[in-house]
Amino acid sequence: MISKTINWGIASIPFAASLFFGFAETAKAVELGAASSYNVFVLGDVQQQYTDIEGKLAAAGDINYMDGIGNKLAPNSGDVVIAGGDLTMSNSQVNNGNAVYGKNQYVTNMGEPASILGLGLLAGIAIKKRHNHKA
Repeated sequence: MISKTINWGIASIPFAASLFFGFAETAKAVELGAASSYNVFVLGDVQQQYTDIEGKLAAAGDINYMDGIGNKLAPNSGDVVIAGGDLTMSNSQVNNGNAVYGKNQYVTNMGEPASILGLGLLAGIAIKKRHNHKA
């Protein structure tokens, strides 16, 4: 019979202690500012199908989306979908608020209630201003 011995040395003591006592550091939450009220907040484009977003969705670019949005929000939650560019939605439903877009809207087969509001460039400017930070 062959036997192998592993020498863990001094490095095994801190490892074993961390397993026994837990890790000394805990994860800290990061404040996301204006983005913290959104489930999805993207500084580019969003393309998503066949999966719902239970809260709010915002993108500085275009949104191409198919499914439900905002079904876990309180009634009259304001702007639930914000597209800085084009808003393309089909076979979708915006619940408990509005969908706003900055350029063009291509909406087909939307469930009720949905308010689609054009804001010109304001939607994109608002997103960029809220997330404009200096590195």
